[in-house]
Amino acid sequence: MSSIRRRHITVDETDDAIAEINIIPLVDVVLVLLIIFMVTTVFAHNNNSDIKLPKGSRADQMKQPPVEITIAVDKKARIFVNGIPTKIDDVCFRINTLKSKDDRNSLLVVRGDKDVLYGDIIPVLDQIGQSGVKMTLALEPQEKKK
Repeated sequence: MSSIRRRHITVDETDDAIAEINIIPLVDVVLVLLIIFMVTTVFAHNNNSDIKLPKGSRADQMKQPPVEITIAVDKKARIFVNGIPTKIDDVCFRINTLKSKDDRNSLLVVRGDKDVLYGDIIPVLDQIGQSGVKMTLALEPQEKKK
């Protein structure tokens, strides 16, 4: 029969166990999740409403500077300021809270569905006029005639 050697391990009371947690992998995971969240919110910014823009020749002109404020009016005359549903009475207030301190750096883009009635868009334009922010209209490029 084989003999079994037994090893006795004694723990010296002066040895300290390593009791620290390595948080570097946790920080890496949190930073990756933060980056993913930031990137996806940029792409989902103006996708709250289904708007079909009218066609116009000005859509082919030069690119606009970065847009700070977007006001969208859908087929049902619902108003969205930067993708957030807003009542008509609150449009001017929301624009004033979103615009930069220097009005020259603020630009407001109005995205109105081509099926919105003229009477539904005029109150929105009045609210924009009260805010004093430069405004432009979003258009689809017009097909060129041959």
